[in-house]
Amino acid sequence: MVPLPPETLKEIFEFLQDDLSTLYLCMQVDKQWAKLVIEILWRDTSKFQDQYFYKETGPNVISTLITCLSENSKLILKEHGVAIPSTTRPPMFDYAKFCRNLHISHLNYLIDSFTLRFKGNKISCNTGNRVKTYHLNLYSRYLIKQEIYRIFVNQCQNLNTLEYRDKSVPLFFLSNAEICFSNLRELRTTTEMPASIFYRMTQICRNLESLIIEECHTDNDGLVTFINIQNRLNYVKIKTKGRRLIENNTSNDSYIRIINALSNKSQSMVHFHIGGNNLGTLSHEDITKLVNLQTLIIDFQEDWKMLFKYAIFPNLRVIELRNPPRALELLTSFIERTGANLEIIYFAIPCVRKPLLTIPVFNKAVAKYCPNLRCLTTWFHKNDIEEFKEVLISCPKLENLTLATYRTDPKRCDESYDPHLNEVLEIIEKLEESTQQKLKLNKLELCWPWKIDIDILENFLVKHKDPKELKSFYFDPVCVKEFGCDFEDFLELKLRKFKANGLINDFGIKNYIRFSNNFVRSRDGLMVL
Repeated sequence: MVPLPPETLKEIFEFLQDDLSTLYLCMQVDKQWAKLVIEILWRDTSKFQDQYFYKETGPNVISTLITCLSENSKLILKEHGVAIPSTTRPPMFDYAKFCRNLHISHLNYLIDSFTLRFKGNKISCNTGNRVKTYHLNLYSRYLIKQEIYRIFVNQCQNLNTLEYRDKSVPLFFLSNAEICFSNLRELRTTTEMPASIFYRMTQICRNLESLIIEECHTDNDGLVTFINIQNRLNYVKIKTKGRRLIENNTSNDSYIRIINALSNKSQSMVHFHIGGNNLGTLSHEDITKLVNLQTLIIDFQEDWKMLFKYAIFPNLRVIELRNPPRALELLTSFIERTGANLEIIYFAIPCVRKPLLTIPVFNKAVAKYCPNLRCLTTWFHKNDIEEFKEVLISCPKLENLTLATYRTDPKRCDESYDPHLNEVLEIIEKLEESTQQKLKLNKLELCWPWKIDIDILENFLVKHKDPKELKSFYFDPVCVKEFGCDFEDFLELKLRKFKANGLINDFGIKNYIRFSNNFVRSRDGLMVL
């Protein structure tokens, strides 16, 4: 058999990058296959994040790294009671040099599983035909971490991503740190890290593009300095930690200097994601300063009325909200001011005020101001069919649609309405017939109670079967709750059949990845589905 060229093999292995068990088997074929697989497996240490649960693989990752230690590192460990067995041959590869995305937390899990899985804090090492067991103290485990980190810092030349929340080992003070981290593009960290570490990072990393601050609850002068020195910062995600606002809208948590530093990056910053438990000192004025935003994700429970009342983001392409304003006219006016470039409008469905009046106006605004829309969350009602048609006609690029019904108050029957999926399908069918063009709509998510006729759905799918444009249907928990478990099982059975027969691409009932979780950053920075 003629062997496949390395380029073809690499393409095949890249396709299998998430199938670790298959890659492990491929690695055992020969040295050429092993090298290509090793490059993929060790490129991102988060690939091993679940491996420490397994009896063999987790400890073997650390065992492999220990064999790569320099003689000086082995001597340091031996002096503190960690016996490193002598090997008859050097390791086949410098595994750490393939790393491009280093996740310290995942490495720590692996190291802890390696050192703590033995009763009494013992470590076992193979020495020929015998297994020796050594007791480890906390300092010995610290040294193991230090020397393993040293391997990565010494061997990695072009690290792209770093997750770094471990205060115990100062990575950036290790030798060769200037080379390892000089081209760092993404950093995931926390305000609890010592300011001195960020001061040191400031001397090395000046072209960061993405910054993710987790557990943000206090100012950190080192982090502020680090942000101020960056030249290319365009994506920031902040996950706050701490209590909610207390009496008089005050809080003990303050990260105002971090926010001010980010505001100074308004020219370069195009993606901003803020969420967590506590707004702290963040205000709508802070966000409105980021005038070049293309993506805005707000993941707080609070209702940010003032932001939607005054903010203007002329370049905004993605807006995602956990808690949009119940006064829907505020979001409507925001879209009117901002909507020309919007491609994604996604939010958790709120109980809006005066829905029979405000929702048709919202849909009209979407139809008028958002011609480039690809993903939309909105409502459907029998009295709003014309406005809904306007959206479908005026947004020809629309691919993903989340539809909810009005369910503001069950006691007020005039404003509570359970629509029928058949109504939506009928509108789609008639529009395609009248315009002689197929809609690009291929993902439909139904939220809150809907009526569903499986036979009519099947007839629609059979009639519009197109292998190149298969549709996907998703039903949230409320959508199927009122029909009971029997209907849910029946619906799942039928949808599985539809998928097997090539009538739909995918489906989800209650538990599925929501559209918002499919947003990823592409090379040009846009958040896409």
